[in-house]
Amino acid sequence: MWALRRHGVPGGLTAVWVRERLSGVSGEVDHCHMLFHLAHPYIRGRKHLQVERELEQLIDRHGDRNFLDCTLKLTFPANPNGVYLIKGGAPDVWRKFGVPAMWRGPQGVIIGKRCGTTENIGPAARKRANASRRDERSARSG
Repeated sequence: MWALRRHGVPGGLTAVWVRERLSGVSGEVDHCHMLFHLAHPYIRGRKHLQVERELEQLIDRHGDRNFLDCTLKLTFPANPNGVYLIKGGAPDVWRKFGVPAMWRGPQGVIIGKRCGTTENIGPAARKRANASRRDERSARSG
């Protein structure tokens, strides 16, 4: 998010996301859940509204428009551990990560990518970080 970068948050938005498709309701609803860190000053007030505006812009730019006022809903769970994002996994995933039974179940057919990360923590960024750590270790030992 550009505002976060301007306000000194390196890399801007850092997030993981997953897409789901609800079936068996009045229509198939393709939607996305994101888990990201939001610094305390952005949780309330003017900065919170700024974050909402920027997320709406991302939805408009990269999604298929914002059809409803309820498209974006920011929540602040007590334990944001990401388990909710893997509720569509297989039984072995549910057991391994302790996904509550009420969340478990298939999350619909998705065309395209089901989950991912922002680029600043994606595969290329992790590869660069690992190479940098190797270089630092070899510089210290050499």
